[in-house]
Amino acid sequence: MGTISVERTALNRLIADGASDSDSYQRRYNELGRTHRGQPTGQILPLLRIAAKQARLDFTDEDLAEQARAIRDSTPYALRVILV
Repeated sequence: MGTISVERTALNRLIADGASDSDSYQRRYNELGRTHRGQPTGQILPLLRIAAKQARLDFTDEDLAEQARAIRDSTPYALRVILV
């Protein structure tokens, strides 16, 4: 399980809310889950880094690596969000 701290005003950059989710990290993560399932983590990880950077989110390298493995293996990934 990963953990990320985000400001309340930045929550929409992380979580798709249906109204303005076109740039959310969650939308990009789900898209990679559909398109890169079974691919090597080395191909997925740079794409996750780009998505996190575009959403201005500070995931650790280990969090992104765990997410890449979850996409590769098509397994759930739990993320604890701390609002600051």
